[in-house]
Amino acid sequence: MKKPIALLLALCLLLCGCSGAPDAETTAPATEAPTTEAPVTTPPTTEAPTEAPTEAPTEAPTEAPVVYTNPLTGEVLEEESNSRTFAVTINNVAGAMPMYGVGKADLFFEMFVNDHATRGLALFSDITEVSAVGSVRSLRYNFTDLCQIYDAVVFHASGSDAVLRDRNQAGVDYVSVESELADYYFRDQDRVNRGFKWEHCLFIKGEESLKYAAEKGIRTTRKEDADYGLVFTQDGTPLDGEDASRIQINLKHDNTTKQTIMEYDADRGNYQFFQYGKAVYDDAEDRDVCFENVIVMLCTVYNDGVYHVADLIGSGEGYFACGGKIIPIKWVHESMDKPILFTLEDGTPLELGVGSSYIALAPLKSTVEWE
Repeated sequence: MKKPIALLLALCLLLCGCSGAPDAETTAPATEAPTTEAPVTTPPTTEAPTEAPTEAPTEAPTEAPVVYTNPLTGEVLEEESNSRTFAVTINNVAGAMPMYGVGKADLFFEMFVNDHATRGLALFSDITEVSAVGSVRSLRYNFTDLCQIYDAVVFHASGSDAVLRDRNQAGVDYVSVESELADYYFRDQDRVNRGFKWEHCLFIKGEESLKYAAEKGIRTTRKEDADYGLVFTQDGTPLDGEDASRIQINLKHDNTTKQTIMEYDADRGNYQFFQYGKAVYDDAEDRDVCFENVIVMLCTVYNDGVYHVADLIGSGEGYFACGGKIIPIKWVHESMDKPILFTLEDGTPLELGVGSSYIALAPLKSTVEWE
């Protein structure tokens, strides 16, 4: 009986070994040996990451520097100035040469006043820049007109009752030189000693004239809305102008002719003033009188008693020279409280060269020659 039992036990063991029970080796948790290799990483992309566009920082706008200019010349000033224009009546006969201070004038007008004589009116935007001006002569109608147009204080040596009455009616501010003792004027004793006529020896002082006007209660500042009608450009040479290195202005009225000659100096870039056979010299400035611009206004000139008067209301033709070139122009003037406007023939505003200007109030019979 032992043999069958043994067989039965063997068969049970075999059945147990064939069951699905796990053995010790396979049931133990799997453990990995530590690796010595570096962990695998994703290679970097060559494309830049996409970012939202950024705007450049906004800078505060910079304001252009303020540029101050002389309203009568277009020249740049170092600082703002609101000085009122001062005008001085200028003796212009041969026996009164040389002049004083005219070489520093911003505008210089020449015109017939009576008989064969022309006189000048010198305008200064800052009278303190000149030491002396003259010789000073009596007032005339057109001087009053120009002082209205340019809102100028006029210094003159008296005048006829009719002319002084016209000045007062026009409301022009004035100083009648020698009307009372003051230190803003003087008689040039050296001229007196050399035999100059009395009327050719009277001069005013620049800075002292401003002080005197202020003491008299005269306004010495420019009006805020002042408009002189002048347009400037750095180079005023007319593009289509004819060569004009020498200009001869033949001022003609009745049976009188007076010649003014302007000769262009290319080195200096301006016109030198000649009359009575010689260059006009400025004794106060110790130099010749020169202008960047030359303007001829052809006007109707009529006689009022013994005086010649240019009609400045209306329009007319003329000439403009700058930079050695000359062109025909037009002018128009509506009223004494408005500026004289200069234009090209097509009506385009005339651009003057930066600098001083000579302006002739020329009777219609006058001629202008150039070469």
